[in-house]
Amino acid sequence: MPIKETPLLMVSAASVILILALASPAATTPATSLASVRRLSADLSKRQHSDDEGERVAASAELAMLTEAVMEDRTDGADARRRARLAERDALAYTLLSLGYSAKETADVVSERVTKRVLDTAHAMRLAGQRDAAAEYLNRHSRAVTIAVAAPAAAPLPTLRPAPLAAMPTAARPARIALPPSKPRPVVATVSPEPVEAAIVKYARQHGVDAALIRAIIGAESAYVSGARSSAGAIGLMQLMPATARALGVNPHIANENIEGGVRYLAELIKMFGGVELALVAYNAGPGFAERYAKGQISLYGETRDYVQQVMARLGR
Repeated sequence: MPIKETPLLMVSAASVILILALASPAATTPATSLASVRRLSADLSKRQHSDDEGERVAASAELAMLTEAVMEDRTDGADARRRARLAERDALAYTLLSLGYSAKETADVVSERVTKRVLDTAHAMRLAGQRDAAAEYLNRHSRAVTIAVAAPAAAPLPTLRPAPLAAMPTAARPARIALPPSKPRPVVATVSPEPVEAAIVKYARQHGVDAALIRAIIGAESAYVSGARSSAGAIGLMQLMPATARALGVNPHIANENIEGGVRYLAELIKMFGGVELALVAYNAGPGFAERYAKGQISLYGETRDYVQQVMARLGR
């Protein structure tokens, strides 16, 4: 008997933005009034109204990524100064989006993880045929986003057992994308608690994704710690952002739902991009960034580069 697929909770882009605005105590300006958010929303309008749930979820994720970056308030002082900084971030984001930068690149510049000059210099290097050098330059000048792993609960941990990293069937393997060279990193054997392993097998089968890939993603994303939370706010085993979890209709704090939502979203990204490596880029940095990367318009850098390399290493590729 086929397993019934979990229905998607329909969350409009406006709803996601409103939730983010209400969740930000420092915000004094509605997110819907930000020119950059309206610009990206218009750019993503086709995805927002698509019949494909992957495209709808991706649109919500990219809007949330940008909105959180623009509305992030690190400014001390009076409200007037905060409003001025918000206006500056909004104007900068609008300009970058207008120039064709992805939500990921725009959010990174606004959040000061990388500068527009660095992005432009790397782009010029790629145009000059220096693709590897451009990737190294961009990665060297970007700031890492860390994952804060929560302390384990006081209750005894479930029995652990090694999770096999079986190779995907040859017919299912996508064409390889050349990744930038990097220093070799140790590959740690993955272990998963029994309930997590059962959920991985169940949802991998349900959504047609190789279970070994899910194990590799969870190992790289959260090291199998269900309470893991990144500095960007991603939650749980598969590091779902709150807006992505809402769009998927899952509670990211519940391990079983976190895995189901993450696997379902990943399955849609694999279908959208036709292969695992680009889907991993999109899962971490958003489809807009993945599209630019596929066209050779941007190199992998920072957290996204490390993430893709870690997952592929765990898969033995």
